Amino acid sequence: SLGICYIGGVEADGKTPKDTRTQEQKSSLKAMLLELKSVYCDAIVHSHSDFSTKRCPSFDATSEYEWISKYYDAEEEV
Repeated sequence: SLGICYIGGVEADGKTPKDTRTQEQKSSLKAMLLELKSVYCDAIVHSHSDFSTKRCPSFDATSEYEWISKYYDAEEEV
């Protein structure tokens, strides 16, 4: 298992979850996930909240990056 830490994701009150990622952060995360997937072909992207009652990250990484989880599987079938 590998963990990627995203710092941020809350409203100004410091408590309420909010997706505060910039376009640059989203692009960097996508590039990192694709690079990791090329090395760890069986990897599946999950949100921390899939495994605990926490509300982090402040976005649904499992759904957002589901296509990456399936990326190399589809390439191998071609």
